[in-house]
Amino acid sequence: MSTYSKYTANVSGKLIDLHVISAPAQNITLQTINSKVPDQNSNGINGSFYMFENGDLLSISVVNDYVLKPSMSYGGRYNIGNASVSIPKGTIVYDGAESVVSHQIVDDYKKLAVIKRYNYWAQGGVSMSLRDDANWKQTMAAQDLPAQDYATTRSGLAFTNGSMPYIYGIVTTTACLPGEFRTAIKTTFSFDDAIFLDSGPSSQMRAVDSNRQTVKITGGNTPQEMIVFY
Repeated sequence: MSTYSKYTANVSGKLIDLHVISAPAQNITLQTINSKVPDQNSNGINGSFYMFENGDLLSISVVNDYVLKPSMSYGGRYNIGNASVSIPKGTIVYDGAESVVSHQIVDDYKKLAVIKRYNYWAQGGVSMSLRDDANWKQTMAAQDLPAQDYATTRSGLAFTNGSMPYIYGIVTTTACLPGEFRTAIKTTFSFDDAIFLDSGPSSQMRAVDSNRQTVKITGGNTPQEMIVFY
């Protein structure tokens, strides 16, 4: 069952609120939506970057080799960059056969390394490179993260491995730069790695807190895909 927590990180004197929903990786799935995340019946956060004009998903979003909503505007390519071509981007992959989560940098879901193609899910975004402080900015720039140079609300997806791998969906309601968001996460948690997801008005969450109260974080956009936490 998913759980919700709220944290506040102090990043160079700036207080950044982090709303976190977590669940075992086996209790995660991906689904397309056509209304805001808080309006859904399931708990979770926003997922892929998408085309505002027609809703095509621009990030890898696949369950058991089933692509949720191919980016047909770009010939069915995935992990689209600013130049409208596929580029290798950070993708979190849960391999159900191995019961392990990994961070893979690929430009097509067919290149994902998994044991069984009918027992996995994969969510694309932009690498946060939590274990590479020297090069994370270059990696972020190479993967074309939107909103790199101004403060906005943000979303991310992180994981830990162990006897039971866990997934963490993180939304900040504090307008911040990518580096501030990343630092807030690094100083608050000990995740194995993470990716940036769509941000700004798309940063949304639905969760249930310890008092069984529904937590709703919404924005002006309507995300086209949701990461569901059971």
